[in-house]
Amino acid sequence: MSSVVRPSGPLPPNVYWARRLALLVVLGLVVALVWWFLVRTDGDGADPQTNAGATSAASMETGSAPPETSTDSVPHDKAGESRRIDPPPSRESKPGNRKEDDGRQGRPGKPERDPRPQPTGECEAAEVGVEVEVDDAQPGKGTSAQLRFVSEVEPACTLAITADSLALRVVSGSDTVWTSQECPDSVLAEQLVVRQDRAKAYTFNWDGKRSVLSCQGPGEIARAGGYWLEAALVGAGVERAYFEVA
Repeated sequence: MSSVVRPSGPLPPNVYWARRLALLVVLGLVVALVWWFLVRTDGDGADPQTNAGATSAASMETGSAPPETSTDSVPHDKAGESRRIDPPPSRESKPGNRKEDDGRQGRPGKPERDPRPQPTGECEAAEVGVEVEVDDAQPGKGTSAQLRFVSEVEPACTLAITADSLALRVVSGSDTVWTSQECPDSVLAEQLVVRQDRAKAYTFNWDGKRSVLSCQGPGEIARAGGYWLEAALVGAGVERAYFEVA
């Protein structure tokens, strides 16, 4: 029976260096495999929402919107290629609609015309009706009266109210208590448009005192009792209304 005789004793130095280099290569391969496996596991297990958020954040930083993934609203032709459909032209862009392009935009519209008849001249006193309404008064406190004028002939005319065209008087029986001839400033001047279809009102205030010549001083307080307010346009008849001071 034969036997193999192996040499004994230390090996040459190049043998030890070869073994060490082989061991380092094996260890490097093991480390690389472990690192690659870990990196792959982390990439496959990432949260889809996190990836989507990262995509959105990147789009916002670059100023571009994320790509649209839905193609349901985009029509396709027979070849499968998407084609763009332009929106219909607006009313402003139609050739026949150029109301805003003719330079008249922004201009103020014409004022609406008053449908009521307009005065064509001054009223004739005899052609104007007068209605007098007066409230009761307390001694020394006066009262307020409404004179309503209506045109009886013309559709509309202008009536100038002054102390020369309107006469007012407060009487009690035969006693003249107050008159606009002595206090002309009590008749306030006013220009009225008088119409047939609607009465025009004029307000007169009496201070509840007797008048004196030219109203140079305060008159006596009118006593309690019944009174008449008379009103007349110069050249027309007298209208009157009853009231009481109590």
